[in-house]
Amino acid sequence: MLKATAFVFFLIMVVIDTIIYGYTLSVLWNWFMVPILNMPSIGIIHAIGIAMVVRYLTYQINSCKAEKKSFVEMFAEQCLNSILLSSLTLLLGWILHMFM
Repeated sequence: MLKATAFVFFLIMVVIDTIIYGYTLSVLWNWFMVPILNMPSIGIIHAIGIAMVVRYLTYQINSCKAEKKSFVEMFAEQCLNSILLSSLTLLLGWILHMFM
């Protein structure tokens, strides 16, 4: 039962992480790429597709020995990393966008 629950949480995190990254990319794209390079505006779905391609092309395997962490700790760490990275990226992008 624990493995099934862990798998469901993993799938939920993948979906949430993908939506957050797609939203972040779509906002940054519309703030910077559209006015500077006259590129077309994109929505979240297009941004998710672009983010998936970029992640696929830039994925690196972490070869160092991982610490022994429980599933809950790893899940919480991934959620926090995803939310913090996207939030800080949007904050920095917003600040830069204000100077344009």
